Amino acid sequence: FYILDHHHQEFQHPPVRFLGTGSFPSKASIDQRINAVEAITLTPTTNEHHDVSHTASHLVIAGDSNGCVYLFQISQETSSPNSSMTSHKLYEGQRPVLSINILRVRKRLLVLVGTTGGSMLMWDLPGSVFSWEEIVTSRNEPLFEYDAHQMGTNCISSMVLYSDKKNHDTTTILICSGGDDQAITVCKASVHFAKSQDNVSTASHGSSEASISSIESVRLFVAREASISAIKGIHLVSSDRVLSVGYGQRLALWKIMGKKDELTLLSSAPVDVSDVNCLASASSSCSGTSNNNTT
Repeated sequence: FYILDHHHQEFQHPPVRFLGTGSFPSKASIDQRINAVEAITLTPTTNEHHDVSHTASHLVIAGDSNGCVYLFQISQETSSPNSSMTSHKLYEGQRPVLSINILRVRKRLLVLVGTTGGSMLMWDLPGSVFSWEEIVTSRNEPLFEYDAHQMGTNCISSMVLYSDKKNHDTTTILICSGGDDQAITVCKASVHFAKSQDNVSTASHGSSEASISSIESVRLFVAREASISAIKGIHLVSSDRVLSVGYGQRLALWKIMGKKDELTLLSSAPVDVSDVNCLASASSSCSGTSNNNTT
């Protein structure tokens, strides 16, 4: 694990700092491959005196070819820069993991995992620093799952749409995924939060946050033959625009037609990368101009 210091001023030294090496709780097979890694910053916690912790921590999630999902909780302030950081196994499935996405929903983290079987699996995790006893049990079954593709969920992108004004315990999210079946799947889902105090998760140092009680799919539709080959990268630009790319070597911009449950191709362009494996998009804006996306 490394940390990039954006505020680094001494240019004679590289702003990248080594934190440590991750290890697994049990000996892995010789054929084990880490197929997907995703990270997100955890929010600071407070103690009983309401003092805020200023030590930044991050949650790193890795998925491997054995179908296991591992969690690392990484602190930027390590006592030894060469220390070994042990992971905790969240889940062990029957299908290898291909993709991971983390979405912050209110104060919780929704973890989305795609497998070679085309499934989409979801877990609810604390959004702040936590103790492993809170989340790691002998068998953590997914909170929600659905069949996103006929084979291989290669890439995932998600975003929060809105919170229900009438029902304050519900938030609506949007999930897009691309697969080996050359399809793009769009899922609009409702995330329901616990109402009773019994279902409130208490993170370490007394920071309480309502956990996700259930997830239900509101709309689920699939755009078949969205590419001539496997789709390897996808990114939600907005609530009605999504980018995709794959082995077909074309970057495509789609419009999500929610009322018609379909995708409409707006534009596409060839890419020179022969074996496309991922897609990233960054927004930039200048004074007096609208936002532009660089992919």
